[in-house]
Amino acid sequence: MTPSLAVDPYFHSQFEGTAPLAAHRVAPRPDPFDWWVKLVRVEPRPSPDAQRRIQEIRTLTGWSDRQIARALGTSHPTVAAMMLGRLGRLGHRARISTTYDVVARIYALCERDVEATDRVLAFSGSDGAPSPLDLLSRDEPSAAYLAAIDRIRPRRQGLMTGSRPAVPGLATEDLARE
Repeated sequence: MTPSLAVDPYFHSQFEGTAPLAAHRVAPRPDPFDWWVKLVRVEPRPSPDAQRRIQEIRTLTGWSDRQIARALGTSHPTVAAMMLGRLGRLGHRARISTTYDVVARIYALCERDVEATDRVLAFSGSDGAPSPLDLLSRDEPSAAYLAAIDRIRPRRQGLMTGSRPAVPGLATEDLARE
C-alpha cells in the first residue's frame, strides 16, 4: 500500500511529481517594527487658498481681523473661522479673492510699504469721497482700486481730462470702434 498524499505533504511519488504545496504553509515572520499601537500617519497639506490669502492681506496691510472683516463685508468672528478653515457662504471666497487682488496691487504701488498701504486704503480724503476700504466693504473692488490710485497719485488741477470717465461702468462709448 502506498502512503496517502493528504497525510504526508512531503511525499514525492514517481507518478505524481511533487506533493501539493498548499498543505505546506509557512507562518509569516513577525515584523520587528510592528507596534501594538498603530499611529496615524499625518501628511502635511498646504493651507487652503482662502486662509493663505487672508494671511497675505494681514501681512501686506498689518490689519487686524476686524479691519479685514470690514474689507470683506463680514464680522471678525467669521474671519477667525475662515482662518481655521471654515467658510460660511460661497461668496466669501470670491470676496477674499477680489480683496486680495486689490490689496496686493496697492501694496506694489506703495513700493511694498505696509504702513503706506494701510494709509492709502483707509484714507477717505477731504472731498467726502469714500475710502478704498469702504468701497471694498461695498464689494466694489474696481472703484476701490481707482480710489487708491487717486490717493497715491492725485490728479493735477488744470490739466485736460478725457471724455471717458475713470469710473467703471459709466463709459458711454466703446473703446474700440470698427
